[in-house]
Amino acid sequence: MKNKYIYITLIVIAIVNSVLMSSCEMEEDFEKDVPTTPEIMVTGFSPKEGYAGSTVTITGSEFGEYSQAAKIYFNGVLAEDITSYTNSEIQVVVPGDAVTGKLLVNVWTHNVETSEDFEVLPGMEIDGISPNKAAAGEEVIITGQNFGSDINDVTVYFQEGVEAEIISINDNKIIVKVPIGGESGVITIAKGIQELNGPEFFYPVIVQHYFDTDGDSEGWYINNYGYGATYNVSGGSFNVDYDMSQATYNRANLIYDNLQVDPGEYPILAIRWTNAPTRTFQLHCNLGTHNNDKSGGNHDGVLDGNVYYYDLTKGFNGTNFLSLTEPTTLDYLQWKVTENVSTGLPGYSVDWILNFKSVEELEEYLANN
Repeated sequence: MKNKYIYITLIVIAIVNSVLMSSCEMEEDFEKDVPTTPEIMVTGFSPKEGYAGSTVTITGSEFGEYSQAAKIYFNGVLAEDITSYTNSEIQVVVPGDAVTGKLLVNVWTHNVETSEDFEVLPGMEIDGISPNKAAAGEEVIITGQNFGSDINDVTVYFQEGVEAEIISINDNKIIVKVPIGGESGVITIAKGIQELNGPEFFYPVIVQHYFDTDGDSEGWYINNYGYGATYNVSGGSFNVDYDMSQATYNRANLIYDNLQVDPGEYPILAIRWTNAPTRTFQLHCNLGTHNNDKSGGNHDGVLDGNVYYYDLTKGFNGTNFLSLTEPTTLDYLQWKVTENVSTGLPGYSVDWILNFKSVEELEEYLANN
């Protein structure tokens, strides 16, 4: 019986040795199949400085063609976006939280650190805009940091992508002129690859029409009531031509539908005429005629001989007054225009129609324009 147990033990030992030898042979075969990769070399990178979000090109050799095997660190911060990868060049986007320091290139098991630092430039910051509500043509100040001092490096956009004219710039302040055609909403400052959204800016509810683009009536039109008058926009004016074959008088009302006004903030409405009508040109809307209790015409004053202004706080028909606490949308606003044929006037032109906070502001505008 004892010899039997010895025999079984020897068989077990033989089996174990056989398995171990086979395992070693398999491990040797596996190690022979593991690919080896050459040492990588980094010869340089450019640019040597930039903003978060910019692209850095790393040059060298033996990077291989498999971008998933590579990791690029900016002073320990992993870059998430490798945009181009070849055996000799890697293009990588500077991560948003990168800090100045050396680059580390890791490909498979190989690591190479650059001898030079990549300098992360400070990005722009916007603190505020003042005032945050202004009409087109007025100046506003944007405050913040890292704007730079080159007016050509920075672009300021108002809502709907309308570019503003930059008056001056330094590292902490940009002065811009509010552009025509923008809308209320956040402003945007672009510098190089940076595009930074700032605070919200508001356009006031204001009538502001310059007719400075040929063919663009900016929403105004005429109703000639069958009297044959026509209009066009050219030379910086809205131009109306009468039909001089009429027997007695011409009619060509100047109209805008669904016009917003805000007499509480911009009560003075002004219009610059060329060949102002001599027979009738009353300001009128769906509420009646402006300042209708005033004899001898309903305008409130004339400046420079051809700029007529109206105080919208005086109401219409003497009884219908517009809100002074919130904007009002009129179904229509029009100048009711008629002209005697006997005067020989062939028509009229309007250079602009604008709102102002006061008569004094209108006077200042006329003095400077």
